[in-house]
This record gives sequence, structure tokens and C-alpha cells, in this order.
Amino acid sequence: MKQLPTPDKGRFQASRFVATYLADLCSDQSDGSPTIRGGQEAANKALAAFDVAGYHKSREEVYPIRSRSVSTLSPWVSHGLLSLEQLWDYVVDGPAEDVAAFRTNLLWQEYARHWYSRREPTPLNRRAGDATHHIDHSMGCIELTVDELEEDGWMPHEARRWFASDWVSRLGNNWQEGADYFQRHLIDGSEAANQLNWRLASASARQFSRWQVEERAPGLCASCERGTTCPVERWPQTPWNSSIADVQIESQRFASVQPDLLSGGGEPTAVWLHPQSLGDNDQALTAYPSLPAVFVFDEASLREKKFSSKKLIFWIETLAELSEKREVRLWRGERSKILSGENLAATAIPTLRWKQAAQPLEIAKLFPWRWLVTPTGGSVTTFAAWRESTGITNEFLLKQFATFAQELSYL
Repeated sequence: MKQLPTPDKGRFQASRFVATYLADLCSDQSDGSPTIRGGQEAANKALAAFDVAGYHKSREEVYPIRSRSVSTLSPWVSHGLLSLEQLWDYVVDGPAEDVAAFRTNLLWQEYARHWYSRREPTPLNRRAGDATHHIDHSMGCIELTVDELEEDGWMPHEARRWFASDWVSRLGNNWQEGADYFQRHLIDGSEAANQLNWRLASASARQFSRWQVEERAPGLCASCERGTTCPVERWPQTPWNSSIADVQIESQRFASVQPDLLSGGGEPTAVWLHPQSLGDNDQALTAYPSLPAVFVFDEASLREKKFSSKKLIFWIETLAELSEKREVRLWRGERSKILSGENLAATAIPTLRWKQAAQPLEIAKLFPWRWLVTPTGGSVTTFAAWRESTGITNEFLLKQFATFAQELSYL
């Protein structure tokens, strides 16, 4: 194990830090995303610049980029720099139909978290090596998606649907490899939303055709080398499969994380940070402002996941900014050994993977995850079942769901 130096603030400094100390744990070498910056300041700036007006009509737009009304806030949401509750409240004064569409997508993200907190993570599928050799680069719509994913670490949800549809339904590729590819490159790579949406794409045989590309990315097909030989020229004959067996899990398969079962009491000596909770409003950080914050680059986990360096640069940018406000200690090695002997304060992350990582540690004070919708222990077999079990039944939300239920996808 090795303690790393405190990184200096800035993109160049962060990329150099990753190249120097963490390059062997990454799947590539880059200078970071050209459009997404890490840190609370960048998160706050992105939120202040977001206007929900127009979201309903143009959130599906893919190309040209200036036509999009997507929020692009998901990278900071996935790392706890912005919360779903914060976004929910932020749009309160916007146009009704735009607020409804945006909040429905927030609820879909919340549902994915509830769903994922009850199931065992699917092992990464690397049997075929690098999955990118399966991608059909001759299609302009797919190439646009791949370029944005690998360069920016983000792409709009409609483009994600195109890629997943082509990957699973037309090419017949393994959905786990596709999910792994997304998780590796997406800075907003929420395991919950990523796995749920890929399972849906696989189980429903969801497909797309050229008219969707022409509608959401006008002009793109005209420049595509496939021209009149487009493989998705016509709408596929495969019917929508409404029986999603792989997704419809028993709600009691795994209990949600219960923080009180893990908290050992006593006085903490450090705050343990997790990539999903790096924001200034992390409860453990705010409760113990004078304690050092500890972040561990767990070698075994990162070697398995092989994230793009863009994601680690985002982490370092965030941690460097945090280090200007309080002491931050960075380590590389085996998490359990590095944190052995520390009495930790931490914020619970609602996944079985986090619970397993926390088991061997001394958690002196554990703060509960801040849900947008409080878990009830009810069914999570479908989005509708989850909505009903959590009591989201007032007239206003029912009206939203009736209007936008068919459009649910990624944020």
C-alpha cells in the first residue's frame, strides 16, 4: 500500500496525477473529458446554467448538439455532488410539462437505485476481451455515439438507447459486455441505472430504425457511409416483449442497506469517502469538518473494472478541490488494510457491493443515504410496482406518469 501526495487543483494537474500514480489501473490514457469537470464548483456552475424550459420537447435530441435540452447533470449526481432532491426542487418554477418530464426521469433514477440496492452485482463479462471490436463503426449514428462516449465520458439517453438496441438486438452481443463498456467510459456511470437499462434492452429486444435517427439527428444519415444499405432502414418486426423476466426480481431477494446494523459507535478518527458521495453536503463530511477525509484507490477493484482515466481524473479534480477546504488523504492499495485501525465516519451507499466493502472496517458512525423517495420494502419488480409501493399516487404525479411513462429512459 502507498500513500499518494495531495493533488493540486486543476485539470492539467489532475491528468498528470492519474498518469503518474494510477495509469496502470485505467483502461486508457487521456487528458480527461473536454466537457465535464470534477468538483463541487463545477457541479454548482452546471446546475446554475441549467434551464428546464424546453426539456420535454427536445430532451430526446441527439444531433446537432446545440439542439439538445438534456440537463447533462448526471456526472455530478452520480458522484454525490448534486442530489436528486436538489434537482427536484431546483426546477419547481419551470414550465409544467418540462418539470413533469424532468422529475419523471429523476424518479426513474431513484427507482434504479432502489432496484439495485436489493440485488447482487452482475460480474463483469470479459470473456471476449475488449468488447469494442463488436461495434459497427460503419453506421454514422453509432459512430457519433461511440465518439462522444469515449471522448467526453457522456452521451444523451437517446443515443444510449440506439447503441444498446444495435448491440443486443441486431448484432446479438452479450448485454453484460455492453454494460461493462458503458460503465468503463461513462463519468456518470451509475451501476444501478446502467445495469437496469441494459437488462431492459436485453430482455425487451428493444430496437430502433432509421426514422428515429433522422428525427433526432437530422442530417446525420445523409453523411453516413452506409447510405442506402442502412441495416436499420425499416422498423424491425420483433415485437416488444413486455415480460421482462430478468428484471422482475423478488423484492426481498436482498434487504436494503441498514446503516444501524453497521455502526459500531465510538468517536471517529477519519471520514471514509466513496466515489458516489464526494460532495460538500456528504453527511459524514459535514458532521466531522475537522477530521481528515480518506479516499482509497482499491487496486483489486480498479483492476477488475478498468475505468477510463477520464473517470479517475474527475475523482482527482473533486478531491483536489476538497483538499483546499480540509485535510484529504489519498491511498493506493488494499482498502481493508489501509483503513485498518481507523474508526471511520461514513455515508452508507445503498449497494450490496458497498456493504461487503464496509464489513471488515470499523464504522464508528454511519450516516444513512439520502433518498429522494424513502424505501418501503415493497415491490421493485417494475417501475409501476415500485411507484405504487412507495406511495407516489397523488394526482399530480399520476398525471405525469400517464403522460410520460412511455418515454422513460436515462437521465
